[in-house]
Amino acid sequence: MAVQSAAARFLAKVKVGTPVPQRTSVIADTGSTICAFTCTGCRTCGQHLDANFDFSKSKTAEWVKCNRRGCDDCRMNYCAYRQSYTEGSSIEGFRFTDFVSLGDEFQENPPVKVQMGCHSRETKLFVTQKANGIFGLAPPKNKQPTVLMEIFKDRNHVNSAIFAMCLSSQGGLLTVGGFNESLNSAGVKWIPLSVQGFYSISLTKMVVEGGAEISGGFGHTIVDSGTTYTYLPERLYRQLKDAVKSYCESHNNCAAQGTSSTCWTVSGGSSLSSFPHIRVVFRDGVSANWYPSSYLYNRGGKAYCLGFESNGPVSETVLGATWMIGRNVIFDTQLSRLGMADAECPSFSQRPPGPTKVVSLDGSSRQAGQVLYLTAGVSQPIWRFIS
Repeated sequence: MAVQSAAARFLAKVKVGTPVPQRTSVIADTGSTICAFTCTGCRTCGQHLDANFDFSKSKTAEWVKCNRRGCDDCRMNYCAYRQSYTEGSSIEGFRFTDFVSLGDEFQENPPVKVQMGCHSRETKLFVTQKANGIFGLAPPKNKQPTVLMEIFKDRNHVNSAIFAMCLSSQGGLLTVGGFNESLNSAGVKWIPLSVQGFYSISLTKMVVEGGAEISGGFGHTIVDSGTTYTYLPERLYRQLKDAVKSYCESHNNCAAQGTSSTCWTVSGGSSLSSFPHIRVVFRDGVSANWYPSSYLYNRGGKAYCLGFESNGPVSETVLGATWMIGRNVIFDTQLSRLGMADAECPSFSQRPPGPTKVVSLDGSSRQAGQVLYLTAGVSQPIWRFIS
């Protein structure tokens, strides 16, 4: 259910192939399962941050034949894929296996052999966005293996089926195999998590500072980092928008000048702290604050707008990146629970150079010597770009 948007993207980097890995930038997306990106020979693909993956330069790349388990689309005896998104964009291509590792060269995370996708066609926002592709982190569907599943199986380097995302307004950190507790500024709160196709939770109400309560009708609720904004059913969206506006009208306009029903201009000496906190309440009464620094996004200069939208008549809720910003969100697939903690999530504004080292699959790098592995998991920065 990932919704592509022309706004901010949170991008991860993966290194693919041997002997010299090729870097590609992908959207970190907890709402889809496929890891796929542009490859050489794609005539409809756009210009992206990294060069298209060159299959011929990897000695370990192999196309997936149709007799492989989990192949749900066969073309010319090769396993294919096609993924469509809500706003109309799509990707399609062929599946292959190769070695992949998370992050940039300096992080020296271990390579794992996984199945990925090689784009032969992109449409709409996939053509114009900066990312080369998408890194699906959602639970597997139809027995189709995912990159995350394969990394979890690598017990030499990852010792738990847990991953965490800590997003800031300018990037963040993805940790696989655990979570970085040192980022947290408050304790972790846990709620039940369903891992059937999506990461689903039970949302009961939202309470705006000052007393306004929005409840009933949230419907099926998922956590989706690939969706830029947070989406609510139409009635609840209007109630929440009106509650924030009403709070500001009775509190000195939140030290800002309203320019529309969803946007404000914040004066030079002011901050977003005058806007109300929103308490998001889940099943069993567990709650987490949603701060204005997360639910408001910078539209440029001093302009800030609401980072939540209407999902129309659909009775479903998507907690997107604007809900995740400023908290360590922990996906514990072992115990089927979601952890949330206010956190100081890191920012990354400059990309390091691409890989140059020849990587050996026995766990060593000829140029750097022994690779340092993180036994509690592997981490990598997440970069934020505007498409």
